[in-house]
Amino acid sequence: MIDILDAVSLAGSRLRPNEDAFGAAFHRAWVIDGATSLGDSILPGPSDAAWIAARTNFFFLRHVTTPDTRDMLSGALRDLQASFARERLRKPEERWEVPFASFLMLTAKPGSLEAVWLGDCRCLTRDSAGERRAFGATRQEEAAEAALAARFAATDGGSGSRTPEALALLREQRSKLGTPDHPTVLMPDPSCLEALQSETATRTGQARALLMTDGFSALGLRYHDVEDEVMISTAVDHGLAKLATRLRHIEADIDPAARRFPRWKRSDDATALLVDVR
Repeated sequence: MIDILDAVSLAGSRLRPNEDAFGAAFHRAWVIDGATSLGDSILPGPSDAAWIAARTNFFFLRHVTTPDTRDMLSGALRDLQASFARERLRKPEERWEVPFASFLMLTAKPGSLEAVWLGDCRCLTRDSAGERRAFGATRQEEAAEAALAARFAATDGGSGSRTPEALALLREQRSKLGTPDHPTVLMPDPSCLEALQSETATRTGQARALLMTDGFSALGLRYHDVEDEVMISTAVDHGLAKLATRLRHIEADIDPAARRFPRWKRSDDATALLVDVR
């Protein structure tokens, strides 16, 4: 079983909706990070990214009791695909208009942990024997994203995505998602699961797991402020609020112009879920 010990989900700005989601039930837990749209909305609600995060979360819960993880995800994405076709205000004219998200799901099994993911969410675990594991996004992947943002750093708080040049590049890159030789993310199409990444690790006794969207894991991966072992220990011993406060302090006070740590937004949506696995 998996029990939630703590959770935090912060919007990146008071002016934007929170486009993250998270959930847990029975023997599974997950975080979802909707990708901010690059044009006019084609779906109802506060944003297309918020729509895909919320709908994916709903369908994960609907199918959570399916024993096999890939079968569970296939059922959820078939429902997501149908919901997208039913609810959209119009068909996407360009591929970059199709909403997508990153996600990471952890499944507890007897003596092991199974992590599956698409995109750049992350998970840290520590079992009763002190064995630690990391799943999902890596420092190398985060560094590549930071380098791209640095190319288009603007003077308005580092929001390079607001420049026409950066927007054109992001749309071009997003149009390639889900095609051969390009990263695959969660989309309203079950075929995206062909690129599903997975890893299973043994565990001794109970375990604690910290699941994060990239806006939260940036504290370690991009800002290099907290090592993995310190991050999960702080979450367990002092709560997620302590980490969240440090995260926003770096973004708002130490590097508000995003020059030291290049990024597309001064602050991204940041979600973390701390769970007990037994």
